[in-house]
Amino acid sequence: MKKIYLDNCTYNRPFDDKDQLTIRMEAEAKLQIQENVRSGVYELVWSYMNEYENNDNPYDEKREAIGAWEKIAVYKCLPNEKILEKGQQLQYVTLKPKDSLNLACAIVSGCHYFITTDKAILGKARFFQKLKLLTPLISSERKRKTMEAVIKSENALRIAGMRLLINGLGAVNAERFIHCVKSDRFDYTEWQRDLWKDKTIEEIN
Repeated sequence: MKKIYLDNCTYNRPFDDKDQLTIRMEAEAKLQIQENVRSGVYELVWSYMNEYENNDNPYDEKREAIGAWEKIAVYKCLPNEKILEKGQQLQYVTLKPKDSLNLACAIVSGCHYFITTDKAILGKARFFQKLKLLTPLISSERKRKTMEAVIKSENALRIAGMRLLINGLGAVNAERFIHCVKSDRFDYTEWQRDLWKDKTIEEIN
């Protein structure tokens, strides 16, 4: 069974602003990957870097939802000298310390796939042989299927979700909740680019 590593950009994708079709598709594809993890298609690796970064997520509800995947993961990658050494080596391909350590965790854990929505990381894919750096969409076939799923499911999901909200919160608070969600224009992949930007790889590890 193949091991898979999701960085925090990927974990956060379903919570990001969905005005762009690419983000909506990546969010749906990420959810499909997690379904595959739950059904045993992939073995999920969770690392101390996932935990560190998630602890700095500015949104409590997102932090809690993402943190739940630690218990679902088959492997937990803890900090050690081997990861630090590999992370230091990866910095020579102009990766940020945080990204270098995430990739080092995936490599040391024996992962086959590293899933990210960060184009800066994906642009370094040629430097990696055994570890495949991929977006959640993974392939053109996945893109096609994901777009079909998004188009077919969104209207039905909105109707079912609104019914649940009204039943659970009442009509007025259901509308308040929708307003809160729709007003969030947050994009984690963009936000995290400056996270820990002044820290060295040794300080982060």
